[in-house]
Amino acid sequence: MTAPAGRPTEAVLPAEASGAAVLRDALARGVAGLQADRTAALAGDAEAVHRMRITLRRMRAALRAFRPLLPGEPLDHARPSAWEAHAGAVPPARAAAGLAARDARLRALGNALGPARDWDVFLEETLVAAARDLPPPLIASLRAAAASRRGAAYAALSRRLDDPARLAGLGVYLGSWADRLDRGAFPPLEAPITTVAPALLRRMARQMRRRARGIEHASAEALHALRKSVKRLRYATELLGPYAAPHGGRAAIAACKTLQDLLGRVNDAAVTPHLAAGLAAAGSSARRPDDAAAETRHHLVEAIAALAAWAGARGAQARRRLPKALAALKDAPLAPDHADRR
Repeated sequence: MTAPAGRPTEAVLPAEASGAAVLRDALARGVAGLQADRTAALAGDAEAVHRMRITLRRMRAALRAFRPLLPGEPLDHARPSAWEAHAGAVPPARAAAGLAARDARLRALGNALGPARDWDVFLEETLVAAARDLPPPLIASLRAAAASRRGAAYAALSRRLDDPARLAGLGVYLGSWADRLDRGAFPPLEAPITTVAPALLRRMARQMRRRARGIEHASAEALHALRKSVKRLRYATELLGPYAAPHGGRAAIAACKTLQDLLGRVNDAAVTPHLAAGLAAAGSSARRPDDAAAETRHHLVEAIAALAAWAGARGAQARRRLPKALAALKDAPLAPDHADRR
């Protein structure tokens, strides 16, 4: 298995390395991880696809973590950093064409991997868990219908990954930009990583906490946005924690994982019925008037209703555990200061 971003809580570069060097190294290791997993993903290896998506998320989290040190257009409409407000050394258009464009390129590849991963999760995780509570015939009908959808998703992904030059081009695209970061245009990035890492992590933690307000009554959309923030904080802590804290943020990483898992179950409760409904739509569009086909569709509709109810109950249970998991994350090292809590 390829480790796309180094072992969590283990520093990759010396403490005196610059922020630019750490960001450049994270992107380079990310591209290497994508290239290492490409062949297995083409062969239909679900774990390789999963690793590629995690690699891309780590790379995007690295870009966002270093965002305050780079002037230009904010990502996700974040407020301008203090450095942006006073420096003016680099025109905003240039930075937007750098940071935002690189993020968009990574996001596009992640979106290409998404459908295959969604059906992998549905088949290998959701249905496996549901099989403990739902009758085997219902699970079997869902599994048979979803298998063809996964096959189509992997065929589309293979067309995207088939040309190895695409990932090589991504490496050149990211590398040429990263190589320019420590050449004087961005003075904050020249500071030692141990100097800037704590503030960068606290900023991401504050962003996460803002999205967590009112978690007890938050909508599914708001909790999905929080889940993304928790992931970014986790990956940023895995990258920067070794330079910011004696124990590399291990407690914060563990708390992020717990909260992320619960938010994932809540998200599954919202997404699973939609995925399952897509199976029903595909089944009804296959014009087979025979009695056997009608019976198959009937079982599928029944299975979808049962799965939706199961996912909803599981999501509700996870929702009840969210406040405690959030409190644990706030108490973990590298979380925001107590004075900021509301």
